[in-house]
Amino acid sequence: MTDYHFKDTRGLTIWTCVLAAAAIVLTLVNLCDDLYTTHLFRGVLEHDAARTMTLRTHVHALITLQTTLNGTLILLWVVNVVLFCVWLYRSACNTRALGAQGLDYSPGWTVGYFFVPIANLVLGYQCMREVWKASHAPENWSQIKNPPLLLAWWVTYIAASATSRIASTMLKGVGTDMQALLIASNIEMVGMALSMLAAGMYIRIVWRISTVQRSHYLTPPMRVDEAALPDMQPG
Repeated sequence: MTDYHFKDTRGLTIWTCVLAAAAIVLTLVNLCDDLYTTHLFRGVLEHDAARTMTLRTHVHALITLQTTLNGTLILLWVVNVVLFCVWLYRSACNTRALGAQGLDYSPGWTVGYFFVPIANLVLGYQCMREVWKASHAPENWSQIKNPPLLLAWWVTYIAASATSRIASTMLKGVGTDMQALLIASNIEMVGMALSMLAAGMYIRIVWRISTVQRSHYLTPPMRVDEAALPDMQPG
């Protein structure tokens, strides 16, 4: 039987949240860039000479900006995935160190299920839900209600990923079809908006789990035999 010891995840939590916040900012900049580019593309379709000339003048700068933003976002995503895996493993271990018993997923599989295709769509959420519950009430975690925030985050995250994949596939096959390009760009921007929303909820979830775990560790539940008994001697 593994002997678990509590490890404070504040450092990991801060870095994880900072990188997620940075991704939100960069995604917002990318979204603004896409909105502006789409505005110029519409000008071409509408035979607007001014917007068409602006697009021709700044097209290379816009492409360079978008390429740089996408590359930076990918780098942030890779680093954040690594940090999240370490954070999640330690958090799962901490639930056991705090006294949670009868958990369905080991710390290793709590992380591992995120990398199992198709199964991760369900098991990833279930693993996170278990860590959330066991963090909030280690001794009676199974009685905790499912947190709406966690489900909202997971659904939004899945929707953002699916939307981005659809947009990416469409953009590869648009060629010179300006109308198809606009449709794909609009779908891509919806994916960006969803990803920012998911990242915001992700920050809240990670921070909350870390906070409640530390709170439980610093103020463990008092047992009856540890409680100070009142002085029953006659005066």
